[in-house]
Amino acid sequence: MLPRIAQRLLGSVSLVHVDDACAALVFCMEQPSMAGRFLCSAAYPTIHDILDHYGSKYPHLDLLREADEVARVQPESNKLGELGFRYKYGVDEILDESIECAVRLGSLDASKLIVQQE
Repeated sequence: MLPRIAQRLLGSVSLVHVDDACAALVFCMEQPSMAGRFLCSAAYPTIHDILDHYGSKYPHLDLLREADEVARVQPESNKLGELGFRYKYGVDEILDESIECAVRLGSLDASKLIVQQE
């Protein structure tokens, strides 16, 4: 993801699953006509999109509910797509696997993700 200052300037963040980034690299190496720079991003969600996603999956968490209104900015370059590359993972899968990774690495307490029955 982009640093927070860049997100504020651009209005959205660039997301790509590590598997897709690796597949895109292999795809580029296998294409004899490939040249130049390519953006590799499956999606460009805003902070609101990300908060909505996590808020719907984990409504019991005390998430930041208000964020500065930002415009959605998406680069117009889709050179990879035009050459036939297709992303396997979308925003939901990337965000969900980000949580799984944070739990696995110990950066996030998994017990906080479970709704406590009263």
